[in-house]
Amino acid sequence: MELAPHRIRVNSIHPTHVDTDMIHNPAVYSLFAPGVPGADRETAAASMKAMHALPISWVDPVDISHAVA
Repeated sequence: MELAPHRIRVNSIHPTHVDTDMIHNPAVYSLFAPGVPGADRETAAASMKAMHALPISWVDPVDISHAVA
């Protein structure tokens, strides 16, 4: 509503974690599995899943693109 007078519309989708390189890398794995040497995708999955109400750790990018299209 704040930007409507300027003819700007803002839409945003915030599903959960999205299965991309942005979350699948050693730096992020170590954030989600602190103190676990060599944390990997499987190690971080449980922590990622616990952060939201969906029964999955992350969604596929195509799921997001279908929501927008």
